[in-house]
Amino acid sequence: MTPFKFIPPIIANFEAVRRDPNAKTLSELGQFYSKLPKGPAPAPTYNSFMGWYSNKYFGKKASGKPVLHLIAGIFLLSYASEYYFHLRHHSAHEH
Repeated sequence: MTPFKFIPPIIANFEAVRRDPNAKTLSELGQFYSKLPKGPAPAPTYNSFMGWYSNKYFGKKASGKPVLHLIAGIFLLSYASEYYFHLRHHSAHEH
């Protein structure tokens, strides 16, 4: 099956193009459309961590793992802040 070639209906009508003296010729129009990319768009590539993460967990194979990652991240941040502001003082001496 040949790929679908799109030419707008108004421009595809040769009589409508020929009536306008300022209109481009159909050969120029054909050259323009022949230079356009054909086929499906290539898949985007990601160069950052967030791009990779969103492609992996929010793309076609979406899952619930980001919720678990969020819970683990909140736990680690809260423990780190608790250690920094309170628990590190217990290693040297008691209250």
